[in-house]
Amino acid sequence: MWNELLEREPCRRPSGNFRAYFSTKEEAEAFAADPGNTDYHGDIAHLCHKCGRYHLSRPEWLVPQFARHMRSVN
Repeated sequence: MWNELLEREPCRRPSGNFRAYFSTKEEAEAFAADPGNTDYHGDIAHLCHKCGRYHLSRPEWLVPQFARHMRSVN
């Protein structure tokens, strides 16, 4: 199953550009923690069910309930 996923093209953004993707969760987390990658600070590494690679996403994008809760707290 995973081999079939990895044969797929990585995910693209609506603009057509590839999303940042990684082979391992550790690789994604290290990239997000790099001080030079400020756009990814606070992002969470997650395994994509579409392409079988790891992407970085904002927590509120991954869990809509979390975003609603945070809006009510702030």
